[in-house]
Amino acid sequence: MSQKYLCKNEHGYTFVIALFVIVLIAVLGLGLMSVTSNTLNTTKHERNDQSIFYIAEAALNVKKQEVYTIVYNAYDWTREKHKKTKKEDRDKIDFVKMFIDKIKDDIPRQPVSYSNFEPQFNQQPEACIKVTIESESPLKINIESTGYLLDSSPTASCPKNIVKHNRTVEQIIDVDLNLKFLTDIDGENGGGNGPNLPNLAVQTTGNIRLEGSAKIDGSAVSNSGSIYLEGSANITGAVGTSQPLDAPDWLINREKLNDRLVDTKVPEISLPEFPNSIFNTLASSSYPKDFPLTNGNYAAGSNPPHSRELLTLTEDAKLNNFSVPDGKRITIDIGDKTVNLLVENTFSIGSNATVNIKGNGKLNIYVKNSLTITGTLGTTNRDPNNINVYYAGTKIPKIDDGGSLIAASLYAEKSDLALSGGGGISGNIVSGGSNVTIGGGRKPTGQYILAPNAKVSLGGDFKGVIIAQSYLGNGYGTVTYAPGIVPPPFPPSSTPDYSDPEHLITEEDLMEI
Repeated sequence: MSQKYLCKNEHGYTFVIALFVIVLIAVLGLGLMSVTSNTLNTTKHERNDQSIFYIAEAALNVKKQEVYTIVYNAYDWTREKHKKTKKEDRDKIDFVKMFIDKIKDDIPRQPVSYSNFEPQFNQQPEACIKVTIESESPLKINIESTGYLLDSSPTASCPKNIVKHNRTVEQIIDVDLNLKFLTDIDGENGGGNGPNLPNLAVQTTGNIRLEGSAKIDGSAVSNSGSIYLEGSANITGAVGTSQPLDAPDWLINREKLNDRLVDTKVPEISLPEFPNSIFNTLASSSYPKDFPLTNGNYAAGSNPPHSRELLTLTEDAKLNNFSVPDGKRITIDIGDKTVNLLVENTFSIGSNATVNIKGNGKLNIYVKNSLTITGTLGTTNRDPNNINVYYAGTKIPKIDDGGSLIAASLYAEKSDLALSGGGGISGNIVSGGSNVTIGGGRKPTGQYILAPNAKVSLGGDFKGVIIAQSYLGNGYGTVTYAPGIVPPPFPPSSTPDYSDPEHLITEEDLMEI
């Protein structure tokens, strides 16, 4: 083979190799371009996907602020309606429903678009927002926002068919329907919110001591004191004490009292605020028009006009002194209203005297300096729900039923209480004093004694709940647990609470759907 032929043959191979390299580079380049293009498309898709999520979230936050405004405006509007409504007409109106209806009226019924966004990459961000009432009790408002990108200018309203690529988020806000200005208005609703009574016969922060044949027929808890049982004393229910139990061996062995020890961490119950503001407000009231008075004093008597037995009291009023002497009988008609009566000095009902309260309303008696009840005070049906007595004096009031029940509840701000014969009080007893002493006597079921600063001593029978600093049962004193059936004599508000709400709205978590 000649040298010339070999050289021509080598030139052919070089061309083929070069051509192969060029094709390979081209293929690799096209592949790289395809990968780059796909990566760019993926990046663009991810960017747009993330963008429309933030678009939906941002639009939801804007609409949420509008809903906040609607709710607070509805609260203000309802509060003003309440202010302008006469007190006697307020219980005829459902202000909660009024509040809800106002919110429903102001919330847009149709979905709306939100497009107040800067264009990005020649596309217009937009969101479609829908607000709905999920439920009315409790009140839940759902805000739903769908974000997307448009290739054209923003729409005037949500498009009928939202573009394929979109993301939707929602958030529920809860609205508190416990409107502040509806709470404990002027003594309505039982005269205020009482404590949640424990399922205990006796609850103390200090010691519980039972002597002689004293008994607690139910459970007893001392949060930080000791429990002592002497003689034949007994506790039939669970026992809670942070200190060693001191009880006779026969009791521990026979009834295995230690097996009934329970956790002592029960919530402590404090005194409610005494209604001093109402005392001050009533000081500017007028004297009752239908009472025969002498220098602002009422005293039932044998001679006209003081001999008149039927009196009418349908408006808040004040007296300097109120007296019904021994053996006298009067009736005070209060109708269907809540009536407040301030007695600046002495309120006195003598032995065998009767003060009968007529009507379906409620009478709140505010006594400043001296309180004596040795006769009968109550309604015709002897219902203690209708009468509360608030005593602001420091002198121990004289309360002795003389054999008949006093159908009322008593709240003594700071004085001690000594109720002979049990006092015959069929309502509840609240005391801010240091000592509450109750003798033997008959007791209705379902009372409580709330005296968290006092030593409560009992020598007779009591059915209900005793809450005290310490408790002493002596003689045959027996506390039998019974759940409360009488609303507590807690002070009402002199005026509704028209201050702004603290926590009207609560937000639930944002979710994508």
